[in-house]
Amino acid sequence: KTSAMYASYDYAYRRLRPGAPDVVAGLVAGAWSGPFEAVVVQPFQVVKVRMQSTASLGRYASSLDCAVDMVAREGLKAVATRGLAATLWRNSVWNSVY
Repeated sequence: KTSAMYASYDYAYRRLRPGAPDVVAGLVAGAWSGPFEAVVVQPFQVVKVRMQSTASLGRYASSLDCAVDMVAREGLKAVATRGLAATLWRNSVWNSVY
């Protein structure tokens, strides 16, 4: 998670810095790093939330069991994209001011 965020932030900051003020480069690079972080983290978040839900208590033996079952029942898209839009916005805004 952290390496995806910082690697994409650093890349964007280095590209923007020669022509933009530090503050602007930092804000834009932070917003740029949010989607990269979200794409890496989202599948793990979906599995974590599913395992913590009251409907799923005791249903899964492990996180891997939960992920395999979700992919088998709902498809890979459900694990990778469920809640992604909200996470993209949250991470972009937070990373730009952080």
